[in-house]
Amino acid sequence: MSAIITERAPSVLDDPERYLPIIDLSGPPLPFLGRLALTNGTEPLYADRFPGFYQLRTGSHAVVDELCDETRFTKAVGKGLQEIRPLAGDGLFTAFNDEPNWQRAHDLLLPSFAMSNMRMYHPTMLTVAQRMIRAWDAAAEAGRPVEVAEDATRMTLDTIGLAGFGYDFGSFDREQPHPFVDAMVGALSHAQRRIIAPSTVDEEQFQRDLATQFEIVDQVIAERLNSGDTRTDDLLGLMLNAPQEQRLSLENIRYQVITFLIAGHETTSGALSFALYNLARNPTALRLAQAEVDALWGDDPDPEPSYSDVAKLRYVRQCLDESLRLWPTAAGFVREARQDTVLAGRYPLRAGDPVVVSSVLLHRDPVWGDNVEDFDPGRFSPEAIAARPANAFKPFGTGERACIGRQFSLHESVMLLGMLIHRYRFITDPAYQLTIKQTLTIKPEGFELTLIPRTPADRAANRTALNVLPQPQDQQGPQVTGTVATGLTIAYGSNLGSCAEYAAQLAETAAELGVEARQVTLNELAGDLGTDPLLVITASYNGQPTDDADEFVRWLTEASDADVPAFAVLGVGDRGWAATYQRIPTLIDRRLGELGGRRLLDRGEVDQAADSASAVLDFATNYRAVLLAEFGESRAPIQSRAATPEFRAMTVVESYDMAPNGRPKRFVRLQLPSDVDYQTADHLVVLPENDPAVVQTTARALGVPATHLSTRELGDRLTGRQLTRLAELSPCPPDQPRILAIEPGTVNLADLAGRFPALREALTWPVLLDLLPPLRPRTYSISSSPRRDPRHVDLMVSLLPGGTGSTHLNRIQSGDVVLARVAPCRKVFRMDHTVPVIMVSAGTGLAPFRGAIADRTPEAPPALCYFGCDGPELDYLHRAELEASDAVSMRPTFSAAPENGHLFVQHRITAEAGEVWALLEQGAKVYVCGDGARMAPGVRAAFQEIYQGFTGEDGETWLKQLIADGRYVEDVYSGPQ
Repeated sequence: MSAIITERAPSVLDDPERYLPIIDLSGPPLPFLGRLALTNGTEPLYADRFPGFYQLRTGSHAVVDELCDETRFTKAVGKGLQEIRPLAGDGLFTAFNDEPNWQRAHDLLLPSFAMSNMRMYHPTMLTVAQRMIRAWDAAAEAGRPVEVAEDATRMTLDTIGLAGFGYDFGSFDREQPHPFVDAMVGALSHAQRRIIAPSTVDEEQFQRDLATQFEIVDQVIAERLNSGDTRTDDLLGLMLNAPQEQRLSLENIRYQVITFLIAGHETTSGALSFALYNLARNPTALRLAQAEVDALWGDDPDPEPSYSDVAKLRYVRQCLDESLRLWPTAAGFVREARQDTVLAGRYPLRAGDPVVVSSVLLHRDPVWGDNVEDFDPGRFSPEAIAARPANAFKPFGTGERACIGRQFSLHESVMLLGMLIHRYRFITDPAYQLTIKQTLTIKPEGFELTLIPRTPADRAANRTALNVLPQPQDQQGPQVTGTVATGLTIAYGSNLGSCAEYAAQLAETAAELGVEARQVTLNELAGDLGTDPLLVITASYNGQPTDDADEFVRWLTEASDADVPAFAVLGVGDRGWAATYQRIPTLIDRRLGELGGRRLLDRGEVDQAADSASAVLDFATNYRAVLLAEFGESRAPIQSRAATPEFRAMTVVESYDMAPNGRPKRFVRLQLPSDVDYQTADHLVVLPENDPAVVQTTARALGVPATHLSTRELGDRLTGRQLTRLAELSPCPPDQPRILAIEPGTVNLADLAGRFPALREALTWPVLLDLLPPLRPRTYSISSSPRRDPRHVDLMVSLLPGGTGSTHLNRIQSGDVVLARVAPCRKVFRMDHTVPVIMVSAGTGLAPFRGAIADRTPEAPPALCYFGCDGPELDYLHRAELEASDAVSMRPTFSAAPENGHLFVQHRITAEAGEVWALLEQGAKVYVCGDGARMAPGVRAAFQEIYQGFTGEDGETWLKQLIADGRYVEDVYSGPQ
């Protein structure tokens, strides 16, 4: 690392020809490949000479590695992007670093592009891909070649239009490109010419192109606004219906829409075009890719790839990545010095000096070997990725301002590429010579393919040629179960929700062993790890801790002494980002060990670009075994309900539907045993019973006695690992690829056995024990107060599709017996009646607050209760009782019938910011209960906005302190019960 100099230094831009080799581009424009050839043999840094200015450029890995250091360099909006600002303004791609709309839009839109949200976009991607295939089928039947880049542009434009904004460009129904496309291409070409050939610029045409794009986008926005549609499941809805403090101006929304329409289809279409070009010229790689898709989809001529299929196309992904190495469609990015510095030990730069990183040259650096012009997908095998230095592969930019939609682009590209490889043979024109067209991105110009549909005979011949044989995988035996005599803390760091979901999943694993796990964010443990075994589940965000783990990582890094309990770490990331993959999980695992903690299990890894569900399941299986070995006494897999002495028989004294006109929600009152007490806001842990009808149906499907299944989990959806194992066990070869084609998480074992009856003979009892774990306890908040009735507990239970626990409790009647136990809530969640309080809940998350309201007296300080439900006549639970209380002011919101624009609780909270802020100023405590995936993040954002609105200071830092002080407490949940 070069040292930062403290005095103002000269810059190479003062006299580039003194310091650097010069590439003269001031004359007539050169083709892209011609300019690339001029750079061969240059120094690590050189300067392009354009009319009137010089531009620094590098493709050296050693130099780029320094430029990717976020402490010394940041994104620069280079001349090329500045020329696009009349079109894209302060959108995500073209905004300057200090423009507030960049951070606001980035924070608002980033969760939409989390890997977990690709499942939501997948159906739209598939629908549009099938449009393109229909067009290509017609061309194949007519013997007409297809223009690859043009059709890829049509496909990707329609996809981002529909998935992002609900607008269908209908590109495959048009003989000529959509007017937006013509105007966009014209505007981008204009921007390019202003740099390399300013004398050729037609300003009047540029203004017409701008007007066309603005008119189309403004119409899309207006139609959505006028429709009254308040959904937030696409990018446009998210921007238009964001809370007021987060909302973007209509002008900026226009810029964001244009940004995504450009970046969301230009780069993807180029990537697909280059990938097909490279595969068509490399028959060995194409055959290997064909073998992969044929193994997944067989001879089905029209497969509909499931979401999880895309992650299975690993070699296809390697082909795409290798194509992006050779021809990254976003051919470079610009970095600028944060302060005066010296680059590579020899090039002085002043603060603000920009340097263009040529990704095309970087991807040909010697770190890639001595055959950099060859197309070799093996460069992206897991082993090769792990061995390669950081910052060698940069097709999507770098750092905080790397491409926000990269997962969207990769998922779309891999899916379509797999479908095309499976369906067609590719015939190229032998006379074609690669010509690259450059605007904002690069594409192969004039590249055509003649298509021949593949046949079963083609696929069989390919298997014979490659001698591809399926290799059996190791099979796990039945899970060992038992009870564990310990507590457990599961601490997660999660910006976008995945790690929080995995924490809930691991908590269920612990519950199977009788352990009630405490789930907290990592920041809640900063300074005190407790004494219970610790399980950390966390990710990195661009190599940095997640927002709810930054204080913990800072404390752990600086700590010289700490009491560390026995621990394990599960790291989550995307191996495609080798530079930062597993950085924070690795750091935490290392530091916990250095401080004296005993490592229960080697650090686990979840690669979200692969089969993450199976990776989590494998870790859970290993962690279960460790807990039993260390803290418990294992027993035989077949458990009876009598072997759970911690659960007590409780009689149902009342049971009815609380929302007969809405979604089912059950009120259940249970009589406690004489020696069992509880406190307000405690939990009731219930051991459910399977629905007898489900047991009988499952028994028939599996061909086993019903008595063997009554205490097993029958509704669990099969993971990718389990489906793979069942495919291998199937005695019917034609069924095997069909089983492998099923999307993980969509069918249970009974469903599968019903569809593939031959599978039954492979379902031996040990196999069933492994696939059907014992019934897990379910946890519910108690909704009553012992001050009103110490001998009974009340529950509110939503009926969830496929929820074993909720189905059981919605089925029981007075006189039935339930096995359950009382579990204390966290002390910090017990209501403080000496200060003002603000309660926030939705649905049956109201449960603990009903008891707290019953405890609160009219003399207590003010209390507000924000409660979200569908409608006042649908599911305003315990309305008469709560509104009759003199101790609380109820503040309901109705999502099916919004009042004053308050769709969800966070909207009403921000609308009543003055009253909320006044209570916070008086020392109010905030209690939140309900959905941890959607409601809780929205509520946190609302309180941050209120603070920032009244103080002008950072709301995130304030809220973290509020949480640390015990004045903002959550009891949230996710997933069906």
